[in-house]
Amino acid sequence: MGHVVVEPATADVPPQNIEAEESVLGAMLVAEPALKMVRTESGLTAKHFYLDRHREIFDVIVKVAERTGTCDELLVGNELPDLKLYVSELAAKVPAAGNAMHYAAIVLSAANYRAKLEGAQTILEGVRERLDEETSARLIREGIALATADFTIDSERTSGQEILEEIFDSFERDTEGEVMELPWSELNECVMGGYRRKQMSVFAGWENMGKSFALDQMLGGFDEQGFKCAIFATEMAREERAARWLTAKTAVPLERILRNQLEPKHISRLLEAANKYGRLPFDYFECYDWSADRICERIVYGGYDVVAVDPVTEIPGFEKAETAAAITRRFKQIASRANCHVILVAHLNRSRVKDLKGVLPRPLNVDLKGSGTLAQAANAVLFLHRAQDEDANVLPTGEIYFGKVRNGFKKSIPVAQNSRTLQFMWIKPEPVHEQEALAVGNVAEPPPGHDQRKDD
Repeated sequence: MGHVVVEPATADVPPQNIEAEESVLGAMLVAEPALKMVRTESGLTAKHFYLDRHREIFDVIVKVAERTGTCDELLVGNELPDLKLYVSELAAKVPAAGNAMHYAAIVLSAANYRAKLEGAQTILEGVRERLDEETSARLIREGIALATADFTIDSERTSGQEILEEIFDSFERDTEGEVMELPWSELNECVMGGYRRKQMSVFAGWENMGKSFALDQMLGGFDEQGFKCAIFATEMAREERAARWLTAKTAVPLERILRNQLEPKHISRLLEAANKYGRLPFDYFECYDWSADRICERIVYGGYDVVAVDPVTEIPGFEKAETAAAITRRFKQIASRANCHVILVAHLNRSRVKDLKGVLPRPLNVDLKGSGTLAQAANAVLFLHRAQDEDANVLPTGEIYFGKVRNGFKKSIPVAQNSRTLQFMWIKPEPVHEQEALAVGNVAEPPPGHDQRKDD
């Protein structure tokens, strides 16, 4: 991106570069390519700007662009009548719209410096003697998170020649292309063998259908293939997650583990599993109320191959369409930057449930919360759905299916949740004997005489 210059901090003024902030906003107002690149590739958000009015203008630019597909000074000025003249000045004095990414890098660099200073101050506040231990620990954690934050996104150009060379180098390797195979083998063919790095997928279903069990099953499979996994949990405590994993490995009832009603035979099986595996197949972060940026920072520095955010819809602000779109784009970017696969677990809207007397319909992409961006940005959307009886009680049998696959095809497979391990097992179809096939005949052909009509 070239040399990035940030104005030095003084005792009263934090690191900032007002000229760069003005330039990136002006470029977004006058050039559609600059608008698109800054929104989708730079990682820049409103909070990275130093001036409040610049944050407000950036928010409106993004909102207008999402609503209309484009943006200019007139559209933004109409949204911000008090800043209309200033918006026109930004558009008029932008030095070179083609340098928008360079200006964005400067703004992000300044935001990084400010975060580190704020983090250091928060840490100092946390070590003051008059604070209680819990408050002190919280401030220190928050300070460390700020001090180690990195908002920048690597968007250096790679030449077409370099890309071709990388591809042909991979052809010369003895090993097949790296994929992360799903535990339900029939679905891997839909995604050309499995999930891949630098991609983002969505996993969704109605509540109490078993999404978390199925997610843990996926990550367990990835771990067995040698991939380093992590879960960023926004609503489930680690003790419950560990208990679920133990049930999957030992068939000791989950209720007995959670209620500590274990018999000697149960404890024996649990100890055997603990000694055999030694660990859960994923690192676990309890990240209630964490921002998307804070989670992304941990992803970048964790060195993970696969990460799951469970559920992404509980991240603060996701209930707002604009914030949900920004959060989704952020995880899409971080999958590429961290060279990993990101799974976003999503809740569903209940708008289609109102007239169905509690029976939950088969989910569709439009049911996703924040569906406009989630479904659009994801490389694949995987659903889990289970049958229900007349009283809307969830039954063990159901299906796992792709609602969207980019560069692949959609498919559904029947599954059943094992009552002892709570794992979802593919129900393989019964083989058809040759004699039965001959007796049935070719069902694709209509019966003889189908095109003849009997006169009245």
